[in-house]
Amino acid sequence: MANKGSLTVYALCNEGNGRMYVGATTNLEKRHRDHLSQLRRGHHSNQHLQADWNDGRCMTGLELVVLQSHANFFDQTEWVEKLW
Repeated sequence: MANKGSLTVYALCNEGNGRMYVGATTNLEKRHRDHLSQLRRGHHSNQHLQADWNDGRCMTGLELVVLQSHANFFDQTEWVEKLW
């Protein structure tokens, strides 16, 4: 995973239906743990990701993909546009 403190743009990819959650963080390991914790507790802020998690048929795998490290804040928006 990327170095703590550097900005990393990442995607959580639902391998079952192809949906992606794109985010940016300076602590990728912690953010990944937070996503999983929120999903397991049923309290993730992204309703679509939570619904996929709850409906195990769609969530065959949740893959973390680092899209760019040491990026500036605006790169997250560019990645969302590229992936859309």
